[in-house]
Amino acid sequence: MLDYAEHALGAGEEATAVAYVELRSHKDVRWGVGMDPNITTASMKALVGALERLGVDLAQAPELVADAD
Repeated sequence: MLDYAEHALGAGEEATAVAYVELRSHKDVRWGVGMDPNITTASMKALVGALERLGVDLAQAPELVADAD
């Protein structure tokens, strides 16, 4: 991970967290952005987005994906 940033859109209970993740794999650099009321979830969405942009097939790595149930 090269960079991580976060901020809120709005204020109070109505705020939405926005997270940005910058990843590098070999010479490729990609960003992911996640939005969610929960900052942890927003961060994970950003991470997944960056991994997907790097071409990581998360379906082939089920231990990296939380069970949705």
